[in-house]
Amino acid sequence: MRPTQTGSAELRTERLVLRAFRAADFEAFFACVSRPDVTRFTSLEPLARDPAERAFGKRLSDPPMNQAGQMLSRAVVVADSGRLIGEVMVFARDIDARQGEIGYMIHPDFHGMGYGLEAVRDMVGLGFECFEFHRIFGRCDARHLASASLLEKLGMRREAHLREHAIYKGEWDELFIYAILEDEWAAMHPDRP
Repeated sequence: MRPTQTGSAELRTERLVLRAFRAADFEAFFACVSRPDVTRFTSLEPLARDPAERAFGKRLSDPPMNQAGQMLSRAVVVADSGRLIGEVMVFARDIDARQGEIGYMIHPDFHGMGYGLEAVRDMVGLGFECFEFHRIFGRCDARHLASASLLEKLGMRREAHLREHAIYKGEWDELFIYAILEDEWAAMHPDRP
């Protein structure tokens, strides 16, 4: 995997700008991560201000993505209004095997508008094109049907349905794992470099 520094590069979709977070973005970030309906299907509880500030601080730098566990995060901004509506991330999970993971969060006021799909599609493309991942996967709670649908619309296949594999928030969870390989992505997107 090529250890690429993305710096402040922006990605532009039809309706969105995916850009590096700025200090002024904290309140919009906090408006998402403090909501129970945003964290419902994750292992996280809604964040109070202090933990949210710590989590936000990690998003203000771009790591070179050359070690497992590193994350590149981008603010999801509606181009017309300039409003920050969420976040999309790509994680380096295994450097030798060139494995990446996608993550995303869209404010509930903007669900059902296709923004999540638009943002995640470009971040997956970045993972393959810039970081040269061989495989990118996404995980979602099996009850989160909208997230599962988003991953399927990207062309990812469901590789696993893990039943009662961990206890989250006091109950057994069920987890879907979806993935796509770089050659599958390239065949679906012949217009991309």
